[in-house]
Amino acid sequence: MVLAHGDTHVMRIDHPLRFREGPRRGQPLANFTRVETYGSPFMGWISGQIDPRDPALFHFAAHPWPKVPLLP
Repeated sequence: MVLAHGDTHVMRIDHPLRFREGPRRGQPLANFTRVETYGSPFMGWISGQIDPRDPALFHFAAHPWPKVPLLP
């Protein structure tokens, strides 16, 4: 499962949900991925791929825009 959003304008790709009890308590849920997109003033884009042959299934890559100096 993938949750894509841009609430904080900070790009991140992670597994924020954790098991709450049992022997895996505190470990991340591997089948839930958060993809948070860039937002002003941090610009860029994120590409995603789905590979049904790969156990990880989803793959994401960040592509930040290069910083451009402001004109004088």
